[in-house]
Amino acid sequence: MYVLFFILSIWIFIRTISYAIYEIKQEKNKLGGTIVLLLALVALVFPIVMVLIRGIY
Repeated sequence: MYVLFFILSIWIFIRTISYAIYEIKQEKNKLGGTIVLLLALVALVFPIVMVLIRGIY
């Protein structure tokens, strides 16, 4: 179950990073892209830490 959770988190992280790169390169919105990058990093790290601390159930 942990492996599925980690794979899903990484998949969401990659999708979000790709949007941030698009926002920076295509739309020339560096602030928006940077905020999305930071949010993606928080969305990757925080749930994994919480699952490791509290368990998945």
